[in-house]
Amino acid sequence: MFRMRITLVLTAAVVASAQSPGGYSVRPLIGSRSRGDGGSATSAVLDGPYGLAQDAAGNIYISESNSGVIRVVRPTRRQFLIKRYAGSGILADGVEGQAALATDLLSPTALVMDPDGSLVFADAGACRIRKVLGNGTIQDLVGTGRCSGASTAGPGGTTTSGAAPPLQTDIGAVGGMVFDSLGRLNFTDATSNLVRRVDTDGQVRSIAGTGTAGFSGDGSTAVVATLRSPQGIAIDNAGNIYIADSSNCRIRRVDAAGNINTVAGNGTCATASASWNGISLGRLNGLAFDSSTNSLLISAAGQKRVIRLALTTPALTTFVGNGTTGAVETATRLQYPIDEPTAMLISGTRVLITDNTAFRVLQVQNDLVTAFAGSWPQLTTYPSASFAHLLRPSGLCVRQDGSMLVMDAGAERIFSFTDPDQLTAFAGVLYPTGYSGGDGGPAIAAQVNQPRRFACASNGDVYFTHGRKIRMINSQGIIQTVLSSVQVTGQSSGVTFSTSLNDPTGIAIDGQGRLVFSEASLNRVIRYDPATRIGTLIAGTGVAGFSGDGAAAIDAQLNSPGDLAFDSNGDLLIADRANGRIRSVSPSGIINTIAGSSRGFSNADISGQSATSIGLGSIEGMTIDASDRIYLTETPRLSVIQPDGRIYVVAGLVSQSDDGVSTYLNGPMNGCDGVAVDGSGRVYLSLAQTGQVMLVLPDGDPGPVPFIRQVGAYSATSFGSRSTLFQGIFQGSLIKIYGTNLANGISQGSVSDLNGGQMPTLVAGTTVSIGGQAAFISYASPGQINVQIPATAPPGNQEITVTTAAGTSQPYAITIAARRVRFTPAAFSPATAGLDQFNVVVPGGVARKAKSLIFASGRAKYGVVDTAVQD
Repeated sequence: MFRMRITLVLTAAVVASAQSPGGYSVRPLIGSRSRGDGGSATSAVLDGPYGLAQDAAGNIYISESNSGVIRVVRPTRRQFLIKRYAGSGILADGVEGQAALATDLLSPTALVMDPDGSLVFADAGACRIRKVLGNGTIQDLVGTGRCSGASTAGPGGTTTSGAAPPLQTDIGAVGGMVFDSLGRLNFTDATSNLVRRVDTDGQVRSIAGTGTAGFSGDGSTAVVATLRSPQGIAIDNAGNIYIADSSNCRIRRVDAAGNINTVAGNGTCATASASWNGISLGRLNGLAFDSSTNSLLISAAGQKRVIRLALTTPALTTFVGNGTTGAVETATRLQYPIDEPTAMLISGTRVLITDNTAFRVLQVQNDLVTAFAGSWPQLTTYPSASFAHLLRPSGLCVRQDGSMLVMDAGAERIFSFTDPDQLTAFAGVLYPTGYSGGDGGPAIAAQVNQPRRFACASNGDVYFTHGRKIRMINSQGIIQTVLSSVQVTGQSSGVTFSTSLNDPTGIAIDGQGRLVFSEASLNRVIRYDPATRIGTLIAGTGVAGFSGDGAAAIDAQLNSPGDLAFDSNGDLLIADRANGRIRSVSPSGIINTIAGSSRGFSNADISGQSATSIGLGSIEGMTIDASDRIYLTETPRLSVIQPDGRIYVVAGLVSQSDDGVSTYLNGPMNGCDGVAVDGSGRVYLSLAQTGQVMLVLPDGDPGPVPFIRQVGAYSATSFGSRSTLFQGIFQGSLIKIYGTNLANGISQGSVSDLNGGQMPTLVAGTTVSIGGQAAFISYASPGQINVQIPATAPPGNQEITVTTAAGTSQPYAITIAARRVRFTPAAFSPATAGLDQFNVVVPGGVARKAKSLIFASGRAKYGVVDTAVQD
């Protein structure tokens, strides 16, 4: 796989040709983007916690398989604090040699500490094993980036004699890793059905499996045995290697002589049940050896349990789990409902377990299970939309009443957003993942596994695709399954057939109230009439490919079709995702391409060109407005196709030069997914990788009126040892104001912003009035403003208002204390050019030196001083 080192160049504007007619501005609307870094581990949001490791200092490392990052939990005297350790948060196969925090990762899974004290991790999505060096950079250890298949193990050997250098060895998805007593790295290759080792001579060799999926070989040499998707791996004190032969539902052991045998499981892959026979293990994930008890901990996800295998006896017992899933804060070991256990870590007297789809790392100690890291992303109430935690927002839909529905595919929940700041749960139970349930009852109590896309009807009914179903939530909030199978007519052969839905994705409602939906895995589009309960094939032969333009759509080939929409002529637009095209089907059934070509994703600036002449990547989202402007998303960008057929980048990646320099419009947009547009032409964009929904405003639209949220003004006086003097809001003190639409963009104060020794009162198009006086502003963003209370503001009850081009917010009441703080940050002036130091003017004309707070950006921020006086 070719990988390029990318240098980001953020530009506030680009050449005129790269801007769509009129231009657009982008601001955050929903989602804080925060995952809790810097705070308590139990308050953080973990998206797909998978692997665990612990270093000599007691720091715990957690990989997040869905968000492309590795976090570290560091113990302090009072609590465990979490922060990002590796991964930029952009899902990509980043180049080695960069700082770990700046390196893109795809899907980090298994973790293990190298004997030299550094962290080794598997990036399953990139088919690599990598290492974080002592200097904080990433180094590739094993893998070429070409993912091996189940029948093509690639270099590295499928026999005892086969060997190859690690970086010339194709590997698949690594399920587990462990170092042995000789310092050799042993790992499972689930894709290739092998267990491999980086040997003492630096070569990669297979130590179990032939590369062909199956079950055979017990009692023989391990390299001639067959495995099926091996996952976890562990080594006991005697050097025996244990393998979670996952899809064979067995634990197998390779002894020191290289022979393999089954030590647990009978090959019956049973599912979870209240009564467990101790033999039918079900699907398996990780393994961990507990030397204190000479036992093996097994994450038996198929049984919804962690099982202990005593090696001396041997005997199997339940360690954690009761065979069910559920949402509880704490419970005893045998009563705790665990969902998808992946990795275990024995850490002193406790055992840590990652629960991959329940967003948590669990701690088992003294027979009690509690949370060690992670919190439920599904809350009962959401006090502020801008501060909400979204995992992977996807589908969007604007309803007739002006509200917007938002899917959080990661948390498996649907939200309703009402301007300016109200976010409420609309569907999806407060529960770990699981398949659909709740038909005939309130949607808020139903499970919505794998939600994808919406279609909002004019009568208030909401249709959505998820799992293998299409479901509907009526205006009273009751959920029903509309379709799980369908009888289809309309093929060229005239044959009518019945079929179960398979991967329904995009959905739309035509002018006659019929549902039109795409099935990505079956490469077709079907129309369903609820009145007749008959489906009609609209497009696609069911075979992936690209063909058929200019002829009948039912004879054309599609490739993973996604979003659907109707234009003003009644033509059906299909996001032909994997083909990188938008196809149009006329009312007479003829299909044509209206955007994209065979060229693939274009790294050149596509703005202003004909939409059919440029290359597009996978089209993740698509919608159309009342003027037939088509909005489409690829992962790094949002674009618009104007009615004249020309395409323009609206936000995100504009171009990438040959030397790897990238240019952006309105900033990087990581993980562009769902897109919707309202009646006024405002566009809404979900960013799956950053956990946000953005508001995209056409030129001339100032956006909604500013709104200060409830309990939205706080004292911001962090004055070190003197902070006890400033617990309240006083004349001259600093406050933070939270809300939505508070500014047009983001402006962080610096020395250059001083105006005649005064802080500005107009920042990013925003002014703030406190008690009728203009306040000095040190920072402004759509969600937060930092201001100074005017020194002359009278004490008592006063009002704050925020004004932008869109209008003035409703007043927010504060009480200014009668005590007066006699320093005036507004009178700051640079003491020495280039230094972060100001002269502070206090009553009596005395000038004192004061230091402001330095941020990582290298820019100064006003108001945090170490010199102040008080009446």
